[in-house]
Amino acid sequence: MRVMRWLTNGLTATAMVLLVVAAAAAACRTALETQPPAAQPTSVPATAPPAQGVRLRVVATTTVVGDVVRAVGGEAIELAVLLPPGADPHTFEPTPRDAAALADADLVFINGAGLDAFLGRLLRDAIQQQKVISASDGVELRRLPGDEVDPHVWFDPLNVVIWTRNIEQALTARDPANADTYRTNARRYETALRELDAWITAQVAQVPPERRKLVTDHALLGYFVDRYGFEQVGALIPGSSSEAEPSARELAGLVDAIRELQVPAIFVGTTINPGLAQRIAEDTGARVVSLYTDSLSQPGGPADSYLALMRYDVSAIVEALAPPTSSVYPGVQPTMTVVPELAASPMPVSFPPAVAVEPAFTGFQAPVYLTHAGDPAWLFVVEKAGRIRLIEKGVVQSASFLDITDRVGSRGSEQGLLSVAFPLDFATSGVFYVNYTDLRGDTVVARYRLLQGDPRRADPASEQVILKIDQPAANHNGGQLQFGPDGYLYIGMGDGGRAGDPWGNAQNPGVLLGKLLRIDVAGQEPYAVPSDNPFVGQSGARPEIWALGLRNPWRFSFDRATGDLYIADVGQNRWEEVDFQPADSRGGENYGWDVMEGKHCFEPAAGCDTGGLVLPVAEYDHSLGCSITGGYVYRGTRYPQMAGVYFFGDYCSGRVWGLRREASGAWRIAELLQVGVNISSFGEDAAGELYMVGYNDGVIYHLTASQG
Repeated sequence: MRVMRWLTNGLTATAMVLLVVAAAAAACRTALETQPPAAQPTSVPATAPPAQGVRLRVVATTTVVGDVVRAVGGEAIELAVLLPPGADPHTFEPTPRDAAALADADLVFINGAGLDAFLGRLLRDAIQQQKVISASDGVELRRLPGDEVDPHVWFDPLNVVIWTRNIEQALTARDPANADTYRTNARRYETALRELDAWITAQVAQVPPERRKLVTDHALLGYFVDRYGFEQVGALIPGSSSEAEPSARELAGLVDAIRELQVPAIFVGTTINPGLAQRIAEDTGARVVSLYTDSLSQPGGPADSYLALMRYDVSAIVEALAPPTSSVYPGVQPTMTVVPELAASPMPVSFPPAVAVEPAFTGFQAPVYLTHAGDPAWLFVVEKAGRIRLIEKGVVQSASFLDITDRVGSRGSEQGLLSVAFPLDFATSGVFYVNYTDLRGDTVVARYRLLQGDPRRADPASEQVILKIDQPAANHNGGQLQFGPDGYLYIGMGDGGRAGDPWGNAQNPGVLLGKLLRIDVAGQEPYAVPSDNPFVGQSGARPEIWALGLRNPWRFSFDRATGDLYIADVGQNRWEEVDFQPADSRGGENYGWDVMEGKHCFEPAAGCDTGGLVLPVAEYDHSLGCSITGGYVYRGTRYPQMAGVYFFGDYCSGRVWGLRREASGAWRIAELLQVGVNISSFGEDAAGELYMVGYNDGVIYHLTASQG
């Protein structure tokens, strides 16, 4: 026996006893296989009504995958989930009923990454029939020691966003009559996932970095560790499967690490026998905390949906690791049974926050934008002349990521390569989008691809023009591209230039100038118009329009936590403004230009009709600056006192403001600091940390909290 082989190795008696307990734990199976399938979870956003017709027969292998499939498919599908709540996919054995469900299904959704191996030959047969979809396609998989793949991808909500896209695409391909239903459901669920990610970030901020140390029953929280800045000290059972067995030496090393690092808790899944964890906890002074990991709870339980599972687990982790004075749930001493409601927009304790800027990267030529592509190691800086520069792991790369200076017209102060946007699937598709003015001065939105075999270089010859818009003047080109929470590409367009909108473009729904556009570039050539755009089907109106009445929306952004949209619209001679669109908007807002400038009549100068117009939530006059530069709502983890604040600045004066919406709906604004640079843009990295772009000095600054 394995225990006897280790007796001569000089290990401690404690380690040998733990090994015996481990063997018993590995042999133990749960008795949950006869429990009923999960009911419709109440925490999932309401789904759209389906088109008429026969519902797709869909099978999902695990309760977690099934819950996401249910959120996207809604009433348009007939869903069966093979594993019941509480079952461990590492040990589950399929029944003849499961085989029949797989045979009859139109589509089979699996977790992928090796988790569904329990289906064996049954899954191979379904694959041959081309009806198996891996939800994890496109997810960057973690590798464990021994080159084992970690299948627990759902512990990063952004991976589940990828699941959602894969599920939507598969359902749409098999059932195009319900494409609008699947798209609507998917976008709603993606918004909920991003809210979840922001909530987790805010909760984790309560745990000091030095206490973010995890010990688990098996290697299952790796994606959570990577996303939220934890350290995996070890696992009781090596590898990603709960069926593996630890050696006595491995257990002894883990016990020593727990003692040395003073790890306060051992986290054990509800599908795992806790005996081994309890014994180690007694030996080290740690406590055992239960999590829902590989399976949802029973219907009505604390983790009966994926969203509830993550809220429950994060609350338990934070409560176990945070200092004793911390509280996960304001006003309540947290316990394992408290699962707080999703706090999509956590508020800092006080406003305004004290902030500062620190130089982070230098050496750029007229930089105008900074963004990320989902990888925390990479940042991209756009230079006006037509280059995109890559910052990799804090080092500015000498070679350009993209150089299209040969086709970019940048003579005018508002012309050039103006922004870049990376879709969610960039890591797998290698596709991204840019907005620039060409040599004639017209706006071009184009798609580019990575250079084959080189992820650090894009191919200038791969350009595919998606949209081209004639510009009557050299200024007011807008230039911002952003992918919204709904997966569509948003494009900011100025009114065509000169002064006072002489062509009347901003209020004319028949032209694209002076608008915010919304198009679908996913798998469409060159693009499609979303069916729920507000001007679809209206005579004389361009269907691409999402909002109108804008002068020059140089920078706009979505709050990654709530999906709310902030638009900084550059004013004429007196007023700069911030416009706001809530996440649940159906579009069609008219932000007033050129009837209004800010909250004030412009044309006519007095007595203007404001009916139907949406006025800005903040403005400032030209005694404080001359050209607003929009920013972002802070959702990072380094500076909790900045959470929920929208930061923006002025290009001319270098002033930086903070804007926050209170729970009452009222807005508070405060000037925070003044810097001696021309602020051309703000930027956000993959973790939600914010940067400020200095146009005149070529420096990227990191926005930080200060001591005041």
